[in-house]
Amino acid sequence: MKIAYAMINCNRRDGSARAVNEVAERLAKKHDVHLYARKAEDLDLTQISWHRVPGVNWAEVIDFGSYYLEVNRRVRPGQFDIVHSIGCNTQRGNVITIQNIQPAKKQILDRLGRAENVSPARRLTRGEAAVSAPRGEQDTDVPACVAGCRSRIAEALRHRCG
Repeated sequence: MKIAYAMINCNRRDGSARAVNEVAERLAKKHDVHLYARKAEDLDLTQISWHRVPGVNWAEVIDFGSYYLEVNRRVRPGQFDIVHSIGCNTQRGNVITIQNIQPAKKQILDRLGRAENVSPARRLTRGEAAVSAPRGEQDTDVPACVAGCRSRIAEALRHRCG
């Protein structure tokens, strides 16, 4: 299979990046794996094709926006069997992994009528889930599924959020 990963920065320090590195390196042993990222650190690139995505490395919103537009330009429809987007990094993704609780946190804060002092970039990432949901599914009553990395985190979220 031909598999692409879309992730702004790939390294072994960040949670989602660590997971992507591990899976990508293992899949690359038997599949054609490509990584679209600004940076690729601590990753075995002998079997993975890294496509460096240039862009503005200033102001989170501009950085994300330039990455998003460039990956959408480079990854053409039908070019890959799987396009795994870590977050809403490309509209070409047919597998989207959100490995943080920002969208769920936004829903909870909205439900509780609370505001939080966060940057415009963070508010944008919290709103990604609603914007990227397939048309007609944004306004469903289905509760968000939150799975923490550790059982105690998941239990704390269940207790706090009902």
